Amino acid sequence: MNQKDTLKKTTALTLWLRIMVGAFVIYLAYSIGIDLKNTSGKDTIVLGIAVIAFVLAGGVICLHSLYRLIRKDYYDPMREDSTDASEQTMDSTIEDADSQAEHALAPEENGKPGAQSADTLAKSDS
Repeated sequence: MNQKDTLKKTTALTLWLRIMVGAFVIYLAYSIGIDLKNTSGKDTIVLGIAVIAFVLAGGVICLHSLYRLIRKDYYDPMREDSTDASEQTMDSTIEDADSQAEHALAPEENGKPGAQSADTLAKSDS
């Protein structure tokens, strides 16, 4: 994994920070909305548009981050490293066991003795 891939990955902490930023943007919209009654003319229209834009932006940020947290769609180095390591260990253990079993059960080839059946071993011991 190169450095660019690591930098693009979002952690759970980043998602929580995004949720807090989105909530703050919604709070700003609320603060502006309270002062709307004290304005007049074009200011009311501009601030009304700003309130709507802030609510939409903050809501999208919060909901999207919450959705990714619920789905666990984020980079977790502890989860991925432990999974990768255990899978690699398990794969190598299985491969070793398979190769040992194949070697033990292989028939004689080119004068190299392979596994002998119990009957063959009993006859050779007699």
